[in-house]
Amino acid sequence: MSWYEALDYCNSNFCGLLRIKSENDQKETERELKRRNITEPVWVGLKESRLWIWMNGRQVGNWSNWKGGSPPEHCGAIEKVDGQYKLCDKDCGNKYRVLCERKSQERDSDRLIKHQILVSNMSNIALVFLSALLIFWAFPPPTAESRLRTFHIGPVSTVRETAEKECNTSYTGLVTVYDQQDNMEISKLVQSNGWIGTYGGNIRSMKWSNGDDVTFNRSPTCSGEMCCAAMKADGDWESLQCNGTKHFMCYKQDVGRKSYSLIHEDRTWFEAQLYCRENHTDLVSIRDETENEQVKNAGEHHNNPFWIGLLEDTVEWAGGGQSAYRNWKSPNPDTSPRYPGAYMDSSGNWYKNTGSDFRPLCYKSFIHVSKNNMSWEEALDYCGNHTNTTGLLTIHSENDQIETERELRRTVHNISGPVWVGLRQSRLFGFWIWINGLHVGNYSNWKGGSPPEHQMSLHCGAIEKVDGQYKWFDKDCRKKYWVLCERK
Repeated sequence: MSWYEALDYCNSNFCGLLRIKSENDQKETERELKRRNITEPVWVGLKESRLWIWMNGRQVGNWSNWKGGSPPEHCGAIEKVDGQYKLCDKDCGNKYRVLCERKSQERDSDRLIKHQILVSNMSNIALVFLSALLIFWAFPPPTAESRLRTFHIGPVSTVRETAEKECNTSYTGLVTVYDQQDNMEISKLVQSNGWIGTYGGNIRSMKWSNGDDVTFNRSPTCSGEMCCAAMKADGDWESLQCNGTKHFMCYKQDVGRKSYSLIHEDRTWFEAQLYCRENHTDLVSIRDETENEQVKNAGEHHNNPFWIGLLEDTVEWAGGGQSAYRNWKSPNPDTSPRYPGAYMDSSGNWYKNTGSDFRPLCYKSFIHVSKNNMSWEEALDYCGNHTNTTGLLTIHSENDQIETERELRRTVHNISGPVWVGLRQSRLFGFWIWINGLHVGNYSNWKGGSPPEHQMSLHCGAIEKVDGQYKWFDKDCRKKYWVLCERK
C-alpha cells in the first residue's frame, strides 16, 4: 500500500507507523525482516517536512541510519541495500509492505525485543504480531463512529451511592445524558431500569440548552421546581412552566456568526429543544444585551412570548457534566433533594427514585486532562509516556469536537484558558498535521474559519474558549498550558 494508506491502517488499528529511535530499535527491526526474508522496501513512520519527523511529532534525533549518511526527501522506508537495511526516501505513492507499532509493556529501551508470530490462513494477508511491531499486507477496516465516549452498564443492582462508586472505579462516572441520541443509545443497555447521573440539589441553577455559561439574565424568580424562559415582545423575559406550549427561537451557528429562526409551532420547551437540535443548532442562548436585542429583532412582529434556551431547575449531574437535556416521564417531576437520584427505563423515560436498587449506567471518556501546565513538547512527552494515555488528543470530526467541549465544560475542570492538543504546523509548507500524521481534513474549527496564515502563525495548536465558543488557535509552542491526551 502507499505511505498514506499505511498511515491510515496503523492509526486505525495500532499506535501508528513504526518509529526507530535507537540502534537497538534498528537491530530488532532488522532481525524480524531477516527472519521473514524481506528485502524489498517497507514503510515506516517517517515523512519529510522541513525536517524529517517521526509520526509522534518528534524530530529525528542524534541517532539515524540514512543511506549515504544524510537525510533525503519524500516518505521514509527501510530497504536492504548491499546486505544492509537502510532508511531510504521513496515516492509516497509507491506500494510497499508496512511496519506498524503497537503499545509495548516493556521498558522503552527494550520495546522491540519480545515478540509473537501469527500468520493468518488467508492467502493474501500475512500478519506478524510483535509486542511493539507488526508487518502486514492488509487495508484498514472502518473506524468506530464514537471514539471518545462509550456507555456501559454495571453487572448488579445496587443503591445509587454504590452505583456511583462503581462507575467512578471501573469507568469515568455515572452517565451524563446530553441529548436524544445519547438517551436512545443508553436505553439499549437497559433491560428493566438503570441509574443515570442526575441528582436533585438544594438550590436551583440556570443552564443554557447549548451549554453556554449564563452571563446574562432577564428572568424573574422561578416559582416552581422547574422553569423555562420565554422572551416577550419588548425583549424582557418570563419564567414559565416548561410543559406549556409556545412558539420558539432556534439558532444556527455559522463561522463567526449566529443566524436566528423563529418557529411558528406550539411546543413545550423540551419539544422545542429537540426540534432545534434536529433542524438547527439549538434553542437560542443570549450572552449579553447586544444578543438580546438581536433575538428580539428576529422575533419582530411576534406579540406573544416565545421560548428561548434557558432552563432553571435543581438538577445537577454526577462528575460535573453540564447538560440541560431532560426526559422525565412525568411532566412535573419532583426534583427536590427528597428524591436525590433518578433512573431510566428501557424506553428511555426518566423517573425519580423512591428507594429501589438498580444497575448503574456508566460512561467512559477517552479524554484525559492534565493537572499541570506545560509546553507543547512537554505535553507530547507527558501524553506519550503516561500510563493510561496513547498521545496528545486529535480531533477529526464534529463529534470529536463536541465530546472535547463537553469534557472541558465539566465543573471538575471548568477550563476556559488554552489547552494543548496534538496539532502542529509544518514550518516550511505551512500545512497543519495531527501527531498521528494525518493532515487536518474536511473538519476543522479554527477561529475565523480558516487556519492562520503561514508566515504570520505560531506553530503549535491549542483549543481556547473565546466568546463562549471553543476554537482552535495557533500558539507559541513554549507557552505552558493544560493538556488534553487520548486515553487507552
